[in-house]
Amino acid sequence: MRAWVEQLRPACWLLFLTHGYLGFLVGAKAPLPAWEHFKDFWLALMCLGPLLGGFTLLIDDLYDLETDRRNPRRCGLPLVQGRLSSRAVGTGAWAQAGVGLVLAASISQVFFVLAVLGAVLGWAYAVPPLRAKGRPGLDLFTNALGVAVVCPLAGWSLVQP
Repeated sequence: MRAWVEQLRPACWLLFLTHGYLGFLVGAKAPLPAWEHFKDFWLALMCLGPLLGGFTLLIDDLYDLETDRRNPRRCGLPLVQGRLSSRAVGTGAWAQAGVGLVLAASISQVFFVLAVLGAVLGWAYAVPPLRAKGRPGLDLFTNALGVAVVCPLAGWSLVQP
């Protein structure tokens, strides 16, 4: 279990969660959800952070395995060290995406569409043949669209469908 937590890097979820929360904050004009949005708010945080954010990180790790072995900041990851197999990380990534999208569908249609878009962007960022991270300009565009547009819109959609 410890290896999974290390591989998922919970501190990285803050990026997705913060932008989703900012969208919620602008839409709700309140720091916390009203009672009628309470359940959806917390489900949305699970979707944006550990589930779909985790999917994005794991997929990226799978396709960067060789370069991560030479990267001093990444060489300690469990996948790189062999404490988790590529198959396990791939299965975990897709399982997280599946659970995240099922939860997203239970929130609203708009949130679900945004969650699908976020997952597709995460996949397109890391996976060939598109592999946006290897194309100057497209890497920034993909990240900006996913983090700075899709996440806030998802948060906003919780209270302003």
